[in-house]
Amino acid sequence: MRNFWILTTLLLTTIGINVAIANQSEKHLSLLKLPIGEQRESVLSGVERQWGSSATCNTAKTGVGMTRRAYFLETCVFINSSDKTLYDETPVSTTYRFLEGKLVQVSYEFEQVTDPEKLIRCAQKDSAKLEARHKKASDAIQQSIMVADDYQILVSDTDMVAQIHVLRDTL
Repeated sequence: MRNFWILTTLLLTTIGINVAIANQSEKHLSLLKLPIGEQRESVLSGVERQWGSSATCNTAKTGVGMTRRAYFLETCVFINSSDKTLYDETPVSTTYRFLEGKLVQVSYEFEQVTDPEKLIRCAQKDSAKLEARHKKASDAIQQSIMVADDYQILVSDTDMVAQIHVLRDTL
């Protein structure tokens, strides 16, 4: 009987540790797992679960490349009310941009950054990982990570964002 209680205690402790680790990993964001190029519906359903709230979305017309056709660019903003972190910094909000229903860019906005060098260094490491991944998979969407002067971090479909008139300056 005593062994049963010891085993039960060990099992419950292990389960508790695994749950704590899972909850901790949900608090940390990753630039390497963004669904760039995927459809709006699947992206937003996953992102709403991740942020625990609904987005505020606006749609605007824009040009793409040299075409004369107007395309719809939808911008959806999520407020970080659950204190999720990226490289140990807490973004205030995250913006998802969809061109004709496909995710082309994600940006993280920070009100303040406690360790700017670490933020830039980590973003550069992830950027190198994305480049290596793209070289291995020739059919993959080429993604880039950029840190703006105000420490806004942008992850973009490089080819598409370069052609979208209202986003060209963000790359």
